[in-house]
Amino acid sequence: MELSKKTYLKLSFVWGILIAVLCLTPSSGENIEIPVPHFDKITHFFLYFVWMFLILKQPNEVNSRKILLYGCACLFYGLIIEIIQHTFIKGRSLELFDIIANLAGISSATTVSKLFNKSQLSKNEF
Repeated sequence: MELSKKTYLKLSFVWGILIAVLCLTPSSGENIEIPVPHFDKITHFFLYFVWMFLILKQPNEVNSRKILLYGCACLFYGLIIEIIQHTFIKGRSLELFDIIANLAGISSATTVSKLFNKSQLSKNEF
């Protein structure tokens, strides 16, 4: 069952809010050990991968220019969140590798979305 474009728009909006809430929540001060190396970077990758994928599913016409615009907007949003963390949130800091993980998620979602759309097009031809 395919979701409507309006549903993808709503989901991408909610996901963007979720990213802000998760990233701007002050740390408890306790250093929780997670046995997965670079778990925070994996989380950044996942959050921005899903967000970009949802964004690319909702517009009627997606061209290279729009993809670049959406990707830059997501990256800028992540950068603003990092700056806010560093400036205002106790126990949080600006990390270059978080921004790189965000970019990797955005880029990967763009690639997967393009591949997914191509396979959908060729499936519909038969």
